Amino acid sequence: MSALRLSRKPVVAALAVLLAAALLGWWGFARRTHAQTPQFSAISTDLSQGWIPFGGAWRSGPQSIIGDSEDRGPKLMNGSPDWKNYFVEADVRLLGIYGDAGIIVRSTGEEEGVDSYHGYFAGVRNMDNSFLLGRADYGWNLFIAKSVPNFAGWYHLKLLAYQCSIAAEITNAAGLKEISYANDPHCLTQGRFGFKSYETSAEWKNVRIGPAAQADLLRFTEGLAPVTVNYDSHVPESDYSTSALDQYIDPLRREAEEHKFQLRTQPIGTLGLIHSADSGQATIRGIVTIAHPVLYVQDPTGTILIKTDSSIGPVRVGDEVEAQGVLSNDDLSPVLDHATVQLLWPNSQILPIVVTPFELASGRNSGRFVETDGILLSQSAAPNRSLALRIENDSQEFYAIVSNDDATTSAAHLQPGSRLRLRGVASSDPAFTNNLVPFAILVPSPANIQVIGPPPRWTPMHIALVTGILLLLAGALHLLLSHIQRWRHEAILRERERIALEIHDTLAQSFAGIAFQLQAMRSDAVANRPIREQLEIALNMVRRSHKEAKQSIKSIEPAIDNGPSIAESLRQVAEQLNAGQSLAIHSTSQGPARRIPQAVAETIFRIGQEAIFNSARHSGATTLDINLDVQRNTAQLVIKDNGTGFIVDTDHYGFGLRGMSRRAASVAAHLEVSSSPQTGTTVVLSAPIGQISVLSQRSIRWFRQFSDPEADTNGKFNNSDQHSHIDR
Repeated sequence: MSALRLSRKPVVAALAVLLAAALLGWWGFARRTHAQTPQFSAISTDLSQGWIPFGGAWRSGPQSIIGDSEDRGPKLMNGSPDWKNYFVEADVRLLGIYGDAGIIVRSTGEEEGVDSYHGYFAGVRNMDNSFLLGRADYGWNLFIAKSVPNFAGWYHLKLLAYQCSIAAEITNAAGLKEISYANDPHCLTQGRFGFKSYETSAEWKNVRIGPAAQADLLRFTEGLAPVTVNYDSHVPESDYSTSALDQYIDPLRREAEEHKFQLRTQPIGTLGLIHSADSGQATIRGIVTIAHPVLYVQDPTGTILIKTDSSIGPVRVGDEVEAQGVLSNDDLSPVLDHATVQLLWPNSQILPIVVTPFELASGRNSGRFVETDGILLSQSAAPNRSLALRIENDSQEFYAIVSNDDATTSAAHLQPGSRLRLRGVASSDPAFTNNLVPFAILVPSPANIQVIGPPPRWTPMHIALVTGILLLLAGALHLLLSHIQRWRHEAILRERERIALEIHDTLAQSFAGIAFQLQAMRSDAVANRPIREQLEIALNMVRRSHKEAKQSIKSIEPAIDNGPSIAESLRQVAEQLNAGQSLAIHSTSQGPARRIPQAVAETIFRIGQEAIFNSARHSGATTLDINLDVQRNTAQLVIKDNGTGFIVDTDHYGFGLRGMSRRAASVAAHLEVSSSPQTGTTVVLSAPIGQISVLSQRSIRWFRQFSDPEADTNGKFNNSDQHSHIDR
């Protein structure tokens, strides 16, 4: 049975390994299958949710994604590179006058640049109103191009990929539909999806994605035969005929018609010199510096405010326009009222003038496209769904008005204290300054705000918070050390009580028992005088030892810790030592009967006890003064006698004086002993008893211990042990 049990262990282990491998494989397969199958759902327009840009300027609207640039071929990608059969649909709108925009599927290898990816693209080109379906492989392969008139504004686009079949459908607002269907023998089998535009800004909304099956493809194409892609095809010579080339020349003719402009225009800088009585029609040409909430146009000579009676339309910052209207003056600045605006060329480069806030406050650059910087103080909502930023630079405050245009969500995340670089139009209009600041910067979009410095780490609030935390930690540390000191002292007191009890219960009682036995033996030894004398000597020795044991018990008992009680206890010690002698004792105490820390109280009592003992036994004094003065943070003990005194000689300190010095050092007290022959001796002890006494005592003891363990601390001695047998 044992052999059978041993042989089962490898089998069980192998089965466990196989089961774990099977579970791991199933998990990997399920995960890969899930990754390859897109979930049918609406796609978030938050650009932080998996979107990856390749060129261009992308931003989030309330319910849409906007490609806010007219670059050549910017892309915005999302999804998994393992997706295979799926569809993507969205509402798309071109915001420029020409270009194309649409949807990409099965894309890999994306880079910045025109057609710099591998994937399928379907979209609309508004230059010739074409519906395009093709493939990009770092170059463009057009599969199908169909004419789709009347596709201005929003249109719905759907692109489906199933195996090697690619189908696209476009529908306008009126319900007009067009379908393109192609079969690619060398198809791309998997990849993610995204959006792409070419030389136009565009907007996408209501984006959805889901898996595609063969039934979806058949229902989508409705029996339409696919166009088989032939990569080796070439354009026949007959297609270079005049009639064939007209399809390419006609869009150029129409574009030239749309961009007609007048040759005779007026420089903007000369319009401000016209008197209001001479106001009339004026035509200007320049570049748009801001379109919302007001329209400013700038040329090399100056700037002008343009007021239109109708919507500005697709005019955007950087567009070169021609405007015609009625000239007037508003606070000596030219204004073009009732103007009509014609777009000439989009996306022209405009360079700002770099000025300081003090230069802008003078008003000389009002209406110009400028660049300046400052510290963000605060932000608040402004009229017309705009955001007002309060900026300061070298004590000069101004406003930065950011047009909402569904884009202030990014500006709203700016942190107060950040240093910002702003580009926009300077304006002194009270509608923007509220007569609170000298000027405001009208920022076209959050893209014209650059954070060049984060908020400072150490603000006054941070400093106050850190200071408060440090004070709390210091208080907690002080409290902890106080408790540790108290616990340590209580432990010492308990140990002393235990030793005193042991001495009392053992040694003292043994001496008492021996004395009792010796007394009995002495009573019995009446006739033998030598033995009686020896017993008497032994009995005296036992009595003396018993007395010393009692004194030892008394010396290690806890001392009194109340101020006036210490003076009273010292007076009692002096009276006991003065039994049978003519020593006049005077004891006084001053100050409130407040509690002195236990360690300090015991030290004061022991040092006073030693000083009284030396005075009563060795000085021959006739008077002894004991005074204890308890103040708020200090307790001072003074013991003075009129005895013989002694000469200062630090080479002959006795054990008593050294013990007093070490006791004083243990509680950070100051001990001074002064004496001279025939003038008596004075002992002054000053001990701290305030709130920081425990910390100061521990710090000084540690310092002394590490620097010089044998050194005397706070002891100023002007004394000498004149007699070697005296234990001062």
